This record gives sequence, structure tokens and C-alpha cells, in this order.
Amino acid sequence: MAGQLDPTWVPSATDIALARLTPFAEFATRKYGYRGSSYLDLLQWSVANEAQPLNPQAKSPRKTTITSPGAAL
Repeated sequence: MAGQLDPTWVPSATDIALARLTPFAEFATRKYGYRGSSYLDLLQWSVANEAQPLNPQAKSPRKTTITSPGAAL
């Protein structure tokens, strides 16, 4: 098919099961009904739903703070 690339590497079922991103995708599915089948799907979904607290322990919408090492807070 035009425009599709053959991946250099495809993770095995074991790789996917052990990936740190897998529990997050499972949480998003249980809590918010996320339905997707790829990293890109999850990325696009999480950006589109940025106001939702996507950390299982979060009590309020997530806030992103970027700091550099040694920065005074």
C-alpha cells in the first residue's frame, strides 16, 4: 500500500506485556474508554483528552511542569 512503511522492528507479545506504557493504556481503557491499537493512537488520544487526570493516583487534572536540573522552584 502506498505511504506505508515496513517497520524495522515489531515488539513481541511479551515485549508489549512488559512495556511500561501497557498499564497506562489499560488504565485509560478501564477508566476513560480509550480504544486504540498503537502508540500513535494512544498519543493522539491522550493529547485530545489532556484535561482528564491520566495518572491513576491523580485527584485533579494533570498539569505539566517542565524544569531543568538545578532550577529553583
